[in-house]
Order: sequence, then C-alpha cells, then structure tokens
Amino acid sequence: MHYLKTAAVSGMLTISMAASLLAGCGKHINGTAPAVVINGEELNVGTANFILRYQQAETVQLMQMYGLTDGSTLWDTDISGDDEEAESTSESAASESASSESAASESASSESAADSSSASDSSAASSASEEEEKHFNTYGEQYKDSVLNNIERMVVMRQHMSDYGLSLTGEQQEKIDEVAADLYEANKDILGGLGTTEADINQVVELVSYEYIMHDAILEGADIEVTDEEAAQKTFTYARFATTITDEESGEDRDMTDEELAGVEKKANDLLDKVKAEDDVAGADISAMAKEIDDSVTTMQTSFGSDDTIFPDAVKDALAGLKDGELYDGTIKTDDGFIYVVRLDKEFDEEMTESKKKSLLSTKEQDYINEQVQSWLDAAEIEVKDGWNALEVTDSKPYVVKAEAAEEDAGTDASSESAVEAEAETTSESAVEAETDTETTSKSAAGADAESTSKSAAGADAAASSSSSAE
Repeated sequence: MHYLKTAAVSGMLTISMAASLLAGCGKHINGTAPAVVINGEELNVGTANFILRYQQAETVQLMQMYGLTDGSTLWDTDISGDDEEAESTSESAASESASSESAASESASSESAADSSSASDSSAASSASEEEEKHFNTYGEQYKDSVLNNIERMVVMRQHMSDYGLSLTGEQQEKIDEVAADLYEANKDILGGLGTTEADINQVVELVSYEYIMHDAILEGADIEVTDEEAAQKTFTYARFATTITDEESGEDRDMTDEELAGVEKKANDLLDKVKAEDDVAGADISAMAKEIDDSVTTMQTSFGSDDTIFPDAVKDALAGLKDGELYDGTIKTDDGFIYVVRLDKEFDEEMTESKKKSLLSTKEQDYINEQVQSWLDAAEIEVKDGWNALEVTDSKPYVVKAEAAEEDAGTDASSESAVEAEAETTSESAVEAETDTETTSKSAAGADAESTSKSAAGADAAASSSSSAE
C-alpha cells in the first residue's frame, strides 16, 4: 500500500481550508437527507450544501476582484432565451469550476437557502453516460449543476483510490480531523442553516484531500510530453496604427477618410524609415520612436506560436521570412483595421518556448486526468435526490466570504498568497484575452500563464479557492 506524505497533505489542507469564514442567509434544512447517491455511496445535504455555498461565496469574491460583478446581480441572470449565450455561460461555469475544481471540491461552500426538510425521493436517477441535455433558466441553476459535477468527480476519485494502492496513515487522518475541526469552528455560526455538522465538514476535507492526492497518482503512469516543435515561440516587436476612428458622439467606430488614412500611412512609413536608419536595428527602441511620431500608437513586444489565433496572418507571414533582429521592409495593412510595423526579435525564443511547454504540459495532464475521471463518471450509477434539487443559487440568498476573515488571513501564509495569485492570473488572463487588446499576450503574460497552469492545477486551485479569503 502507498502511504501519502503527511507534509503534502497537511500543507494542502492548511492552505485550502483554514479560516474560511462564510456569511450567508438561509433557512434551516434537514442536512441528513440524501443529496446524491454515487455507486451506492450516499452524500448528504449537509455535506453537499456546504460545498455548494463555499464555492458560491468564493466565486463571488473572485469575480468582484476583477469587477465582473458587484455581487448583487449574478445568479438570477436569465440564460434561457438564447442557446448560444446559454452554451457560452455554461462553458464559463465549467471553466470556473474546473479552475475551482478543487475549489468546488475543497471549496466546501457555505449554507443553503433551501426549504427541503423532506427526504422523500422523487429522485432524478441518471447514469452519467445517459445524461440528457440540460437546459437552465438562470446562471445560478447552471452554476449549481457545475458544482454537482465537481462533487461527483470528488466522490468517484475517492472511490478509485484503492486502484492506485493509496490510503491515508493515522497521522494524516489526524491532520484531516484537525483541519475539519478548525473549519467547523470558523463557520459554525451559519452551519445550522446549512444543515452541516462537523462530521460533514470532515467528509468535505477528506474529499478535497483525496482529489488532490489522486492528481499525481493518475499521472504516474502517463506518457505525456510536449515537444519543442509544438511549443515553439517567436518573439517580435510591433507598432500598430489604427485605421478606424471612434466617433465622439455615437461612440461607434468608422473607417477613415482617404485623407485621414493617408496621414496614418505616412506616420507608419515615417516610423519604418526611422528604425531602418538606426545603426543597430535589432536594438532600436521602436516604442519610443513610435511615440515621438504619434503618442496614440500601440507598441508591444510579444510572443506567439503555431496555435496563435490573435495576430493576423499578414503579420505572421511577414515575420516568417525574417532573421533575428531583422525589420520587415514595409508596412502591413490588415483587415482588422490596423497598419503594422514589425521586427522579429527571436525566431525561436527559448525562454518563452520553455514557458509554453509548461503550460501545454499542464493542459495535457489535466486533459488526461479529466478523461480518466470522466470514464469513471460514465460508468457510475448516479441518483440526484430531492435534497439537492431543493437547493437554490439565487441573488436573494447570497453567500460571501466574510471581510474580517479576509483581513485576518491576509499575510498569514505566504504559500496561500501565492496560490491566490496563481488563480488570479489564470482567471484574469482568460478575461483579458476575451475583453482586452492583443497586447495582453506579452512576454510577462505568457510567463504568468505557464506558472499559473502548473502541474498542480488541482492543488493550486484548491489552495487558491479558499485562500482567496486571504486576499
């Protein structure tokens, strides 16, 4: 039998579960009623509800950090009218849970605003492999479903621990009990409303521990690698001049007049000539030179690879024929409304390629784990009970991380802070890619991406999930 390292388990639990104070409002419910039965193993409402509310609170806090919600209007958002919007929101929820996978798991959430005191089971029984297409009216309904999926994942992972010869030592179990007791103390003021007991909290901590542990166990025999060829990154510098103008009154973009466009083309060519005139073209400060000509021009040094979908083909084609430090001899007008001046800095950037390899490896590893866990879920017999169905995720019944908890925890654990930063970078990067300019794919962003999607995604996310309260 394999025995897990106590230090690793203890450290993960301390980071992900310590002092996770929650605040919320809800009716007292019957926590002993079954919420879901997986392969004959019953998880009660008290356990499932805590996971749901903890993740709900943590997600609100994270979204508030990035200005994506004020916390008052989120869960009641209507997604029923537009299939594309619903699908998009669904993917977003799944991504959130995945980055929170441990989050939901470890993310043992707080109380629930559900009335269900009855345990009568008009149970929605379904095998994961026969699951019908789901439709949701609100984001809260959809989010709740993603948390249920996380719960099911944690349980089947624990059920397959023995496949890998894994078990906990007495010392590790003691640590789990200790962390669970602390977590119970930190949240006991609302646990009655959740129907959650200390024994339920203990089970939550166990599930989080097993999920974290299984991450490495599943990967142990996997043959996963990333080649230099698939990760190869080119680094280049560009100056980009806009060929559209935003109307001050309407706020809408319009194409430039021929005269305006001629003025922009002249500026781009002036910059090109200025850089070409430099003795050291490779070391020329394109950004400073561009700002001398037009302080509104966008400049950036960034990297991209074969999987790039951000930069126009015309730009990538121009760079393809250059050597390190060489300036493209001409301006590049693209269909997306810009004129570029570009210089290839490194045909093969070793540092950025290594960073990309780590990112790709992390993605492949997580895909491998997801595929294995999904196969267990597909084969599982899962019954969702009335106890779970009665729980609601709505704006009228909010759950948040207590401000005083965040203040108390801030700075108490350096590793906790790192974990928060890891998740924050990952989340912000996704948002930035969707909502901001291509400049966000700069060297530093790419490096942050590689780090934040490290191999211990499950563990780091788990840590980030509750240590977010520390931020």
